[in-house]
Amino acid sequence: MKILVTTGMPGSGKEELLKICADRGAKIVRMGDIVREKAKEFGLDSSDTSVGALANEERKRYGMDVWAMRTIPYVGGELVVIDGTRGPDEIKAFKNAFGEDLKVIAIHTSPKERFRRLKSRGRPDSR
Repeated sequence: MKILVTTGMPGSGKEELLKICADRGAKIVRMGDIVREKAKEFGLDSSDTSVGALANEERKRYGMDVWAMRTIPYVGGELVVIDGTRGPDEIKAFKNAFGEDLKVIAIHTSPKERFRRLKSRGRPDSR
């Protein structure tokens, strides 16, 4: 099993990497989907505000690696790409779970290009 974990600023190009990996048969696990699933279980709406608040509250309550720990059961297959890591505690949890099978891929793009990409998305959080 090979597990890739992506990290990078918004607009850096993580989504493009995910598309390429999916085209090559990788299973994509989005940590944000797991947070949204938990929000639904709690009866919360799916707004960014509600989901973000839940994610932060759970980190305060259970530790900064809580979402990584909740993601681990979804990992399985020959090649898995985990998207949405938020810090070193999550990376450490994945390393503890998967050892040498885990590789971290940091996506870097210039601030100017990231700004252009974010602006072109037209999302409320990009204005």
